Formats: sequence, C-alpha cells, structure tokens
Amino acid sequence: EKKLVSFTMGGEWDPIRNVSLDRTGRRVHVLRKEFVPHPHRVLTEVILKSGSKVLVLRSTILVKNVMTLAVDVQVQVPGASRVHIITIEPGEENCIPVLLAQDGYLRFRPS
Repeated sequence: EKKLVSFTMGGEWDPIRNVSLDRTGRRVHVLRKEFVPHPHRVLTEVILKSGSKVLVLRSTILVKNVMTLAVDVQVQVPGASRVHIITIEPGEENCIPVLLAQDGYLRFRPS
C-alpha cells in the first residue's frame, strides 16, 4: 500500500500533492501561485528516526559554515525594507527560508 500525503504552504499557494512516504530520500517540488512569474521550490526529505519515518520540508538552499567563526547570512529581497539575518555557528548548517530563497540576495559576513 502506497503512503502519500499532500500539504499546503499557506492558503495562497497551490497544494503539493502525492508526496510519497514509502521510501527515505529527497525530492524537489514546485510551489505555484497565481500571478507569480516564477515558481518557488521546496525540498521534501523522508528520513528514518527511531524507527519512524519523518517528513522534513525545507528550502532547496542549504548553507553550511565550514569556517572557525560564526557567520551572519543576510537575506535581502529587492523592494523589501526588512533584512533577514541568520547566524550560522561553526560546523552548523541552516536553510534559507523557502519564500526568501528564490527572490533574495545573500550576503555573508563574520558574526
């Protein structure tokens, strides 16, 4: 029996359907919204944790800090007044938020 799920990213986005939970692994899905010229992407990852399958949703952009210093990642979307800052400690990784990953500019600096 196939195990499939569907989910939405807020009411304005078209739902993502038929995400398989049968196997562990990663798959990229397209987020579509009316009147948006280019679609966004979201990654689904099915992992096995303590004998249970877990569905992880995240951005397709993952930033890993391999330096010995903490790094600030500034995400600026053109036309927006707010700058999002994500601090990544040495050896850690973090995803850029899905809705910022497609349209934003990334700037890196020591924290």
